Order: sequence, then structure tokens, then C-alpha cells
Amino acid sequence: MGIVLENTHLKYSLGEFSGNFLVSKEPPHRPILLDFGLTKMLSSSMKQALAKMFLASAEGDHVALLSAFAEMGLKLRLDIPEQAMEVTNVFFRTSMPAKEALENTKSLVEQRTKNLKALQGKMKLNPKEVKRFNPVDAFPGDIVIFSRVVNLLRGL
Repeated sequence: MGIVLENTHLKYSLGEFSGNFLVSKEPPHRPILLDFGLTKMLSSSMKQALAKMFLASAEGDHVALLSAFAEMGLKLRLDIPEQAMEVTNVFFRTSMPAKEALENTKSLVEQRTKNLKALQGKMKLNPKEVKRFNPVDAFPGDIVIFSRVVNLLRGL
């Protein structure tokens, strides 16, 4: 499993076993894919949208983040850019030791509870409806698979 930039082509592999890739011994220590059975190349437009999303997330630019989502085909039912930014930042958070991760997870659960209350107030939903509410109308398949790879890499 891994993500590789190769001559400006972004490839990612879904083989989730550490035996499916190596890391080069020579700097800059690039990943080397060994199993290409589940390798996927992204289109130029998807790569640009992902790059725009990464940059918008790093810079805290809500407008650019929502624009990147639209470019990649991610359609949200709500206009709550602050929550979209929070979710994106959680997704791209850095790895941390297990003890810190547990504390971080607790704070993320608390933030989710606050976000659900805000959603409930904005949408005038009862508690049962808010638990079942899906804020996403469309989620591109490439991003589903890419997000799986990112989360698996975090566990290495």
C-alpha cells in the first residue's frame, strides 16, 4: 500500500501489506511499489483538485476548499465551510503515538458532538434525524479509494 509520485503521475496502491512496497535506501527515500495489481492512476483534473484541497486545508482557505470539492465531484448538502475544513484537517492530521491518539480521538468525538448540535439547529432536525443525516450527496470513487490509502498509511 502506498502513494507514489512518478514523473508527475500520482499512483496509489491498495495492497495494504507492508510487503507490497519498499523505501529506497538513498535519499530522498522514495517508496517503491512491488505489487501493481491494485494500482490506480488519477486523472490530471483529479490530481489538481487534490492539490488544491491539500493547499486549502493547510492555509485554512474555506472558499478554495469548497471549490476543490466541487472540482473533484464531491457534493455536500450543507453550506457549513467551517465543518468541511475541520473534517479535512482531521483527515490529513499527522500520525501520533497511541496515548496521544487516544486523547486526540476523545477531543474529535467532543467536536463531532458540537457539530451535530450545530447541524441540528441549522437544519431544524430532531435528535434521531440528525444522527441519520448524511451531509454528502456525491463522493467520487477515486477519493474513496485514495482516502483508504491515506488512512492505511497513517497506521504504518
